[in-house]
Amino acid sequence: MNILSAFRQTKEIMRAATPGQLIDEHLPVLYNGMMNDWASYPKWNIQYLVDTFGHQKISADHKIGEDTTYIHTTIATYAEYIRQTTDENPYYAKSTLHIGTGMEEEYQVDPAFSCWYKAYYKALNIPRKITLSCLYFGPRGARSTLHKDIWGTSFWNALYEGRKLWLFFPREQEHLLYNGEVDPLTADPDRFPLFYKTTPVVCIQEPGELIYCPGNIWHWAYVLESGLALSENFINKDNYLNVLQYFNSVGYTNAAQKMEDIIRIYLDKQQ
Repeated sequence: MNILSAFRQTKEIMRAATPGQLIDEHLPVLYNGMMNDWASYPKWNIQYLVDTFGHQKISADHKIGEDTTYIHTTIATYAEYIRQTTDENPYYAKSTLHIGTGMEEEYQVDPAFSCWYKAYYKALNIPRKITLSCLYFGPRGARSTLHKDIWGTSFWNALYEGRKLWLFFPREQEHLLYNGEVDPLTADPDRFPLFYKTTPVVCIQEPGELIYCPGNIWHWAYVLESGLALSENFINKDNYLNVLQYFNSVGYTNAAQKMEDIIRIYLDKQQ
């Protein structure tokens, strides 16, 4: 893939075994020692989803230009699509089927990634309206848009199968990203000249590796080899101000008030 040659300079992602060794407030980190004790790894893969949930319905999408299209099918049918497709920009699936099925017991979230939002609703035994947890799976060539994650939250992404290329753009480069309208794979230098002045942090993620990304970081992912990943967003002391700022900026008054109540509870617990 020649995508990286278009940039004048790139940076390698920081690496560590666990967040106890290294975590950064501003830049992503790749961890290679966090999934080793998970019951889900290497158990989970696309074939496992077919064998366990083959008839369950899922949605997959892809974006071409300004248009996003969707397909709705079963996991078994989509797995066959993964094996057979030659699409340059194939459909990419995501699902929350792991929630409420016992699969959540098969991986452990590091304390550094604890989420006050999830803890609050778990303590009340109330389902979360927004799960902040999702499985992603798709064929080679599937990709995300260039984006920041929901509400300005941080996230972690654990890869079970396949290989994935990531580009992360430090916050000080946001003015070069055209508000995410650019596709790093096909960006026209004449239309998006500032984009090629960025210095992205680059990572090729292998199975068994987990990526952490702080909140409000623009990023893009591309599937190099078909596979499965689990991604979770989280809200805690490191990023709750991002979340409040987002809710207030878009006028979500009720959501901001609810989040303030949750934040107050967990800030008090840390004192």
